[in-house]
Amino acid sequence: MPSNDNKGGYKPFRCASGNEWKPLNMFSKAQQRNTRFLIDSGRKVDPENTGMICKEHNSTPALEHGCVGCDRTLPYDAFSLNQRRLEDWRCLQCVAWDTVAEPSVVPIPKATGHVSVEEEEMMSQGYLAPVEVAQFFDEDDLPGVSNRHKEIERNQ
Repeated sequence: MPSNDNKGGYKPFRCASGNEWKPLNMFSKAQQRNTRFLIDSGRKVDPENTGMICKEHNSTPALEHGCVGCDRTLPYDAFSLNQRRLEDWRCLQCVAWDTVAEPSVVPIPKATGHVSVEEEEMMSQGYLAPVEVAQFFDEDDLPGVSNRHKEIERNQ
């Protein structure tokens, strides 16, 4: 059994998950720091039973999260920092869909293609959603048309 009495050189530690002997640098910085603190403070450290798990056997942190609005699993950058602080995360698309909707205006379909119960009922009765944005906006107020673009159109 290797000992930590050797002040220099190779000091293997056993991985608690894989039961393999590995050098200290194969463990996370936090685990190395805890073990070094114990060694430096003069406490007896059993390299065989440190409880450390090597980087190979340690799970990687989750880089994705589920959206409660559209039930999709998306990368963290698809969520605002504010949404990440909440218990129920909604992606940027769902938040935009919710906040952009105006009263008495039929919103665009969700990015996921989700159709609500009310929409299904309306469609079964022959309702057709408007497809022309101009029905809701004056020509000068169309979204996505910049003032520079409007000037170019007027001058042509």
